[in-house]
Amino acid sequence: MNTTLIIGNGFDLALKLKTSYRDFANSEFWPIAHMSANNLRENSLKNSIYKFTQEHQDSKTGEVRWIDLEAIIKEYALERKEEEESPVGGISQDIIKKDKDFLETLKLSFTKYLCSNVKELIEPGMKGIPLYISEVLNAIFSKDFSTSIYSFNYTDTGSILKSFFNWINPNVTHIHGKAFSSHPDIVLGVNDRTAVPKAQRYFLKSHQIGFKSNNIFEDLRKSDTTIFFGLSFGGNDMDYFKEYFKSIILKYNPNMPKKTICIFTKDLENVYAIKSFFEDADVSVRDLFLYADLRFYATDTFGDGEVGDSRLQDFVELMRSRKQIMTTEIL
Repeated sequence: MNTTLIIGNGFDLALKLKTSYRDFANSEFWPIAHMSANNLRENSLKNSIYKFTQEHQDSKTGEVRWIDLEAIIKEYALERKEEEESPVGGISQDIIKKDKDFLETLKLSFTKYLCSNVKELIEPGMKGIPLYISEVLNAIFSKDFSTSIYSFNYTDTGSILKSFFNWINPNVTHIHGKAFSSHPDIVLGVNDRTAVPKAQRYFLKSHQIGFKSNNIFEDLRKSDTTIFFGLSFGGNDMDYFKEYFKSIILKYNPNMPKKTICIFTKDLENVYAIKSFFEDADVSVRDLFLYADLRFYATDTFGDGEVGDSRLQDFVELMRSRKQIMTTEIL
């Protein structure tokens, strides 16, 4: 039984870890102080982010209500690309340097925030871990069969699985680097090459030092069961998986067992949003249901004593049956 587990930031948030960009923007580690109107005249990445936070600030608390740094970077890069391609345009060397330096400042500040505020929540022992997370992870884990694990989080997913869920030496590949390491190397930017001007390709994730080769596509191809936990599939997320989902549809073989895809997300609203992101990426949700065993789980329904608990038990039974089949085949 080949199982692949893909972990997104929704996993850390479910563990009550303050790992969102919003948490960072409202912390003392946020690298953008108040800026005067005169300073804001310059069109730069720093100013673009500052203006966004001002527009999405709570009028009573002064806190930023919502922010997606990578979406802002992509929108800004697209504006700069148009400027670079215009007949009378071009990006000044001063802005190119300022944006590059600020991107590094942003990554360093976020790393410091995570290593300070978030690491403190993990090291003494996380409290109030929802029971369903333990049930899901216990259902996935097996000492007899390996699970390929890929994390899009900057926290140390392997240590969390080992320390709090008793996984034995989990081998986790961090797609975007880790903050909790002797040499932090987080990756923050965009995937879409067409959205970035040539002079500012440092915005591309693949051009940053922390971006490394991995076997995610090979593991997905071999996987019988793929489990996504806490991945939104919006923005940059879908770039990694749309070809995989399309291949399941295009290479469907009725003589072979269907691949199982389980997607755990917070609530039904997120389920609908994920389905919409699939369609935006030209991945037919209908066809995925037809050619794969596609299952969505809204975790906020777990513990309701009704449908939610029944769905959770279905997943537990699914994984148990897969393990039994594999054990029988080995024997």
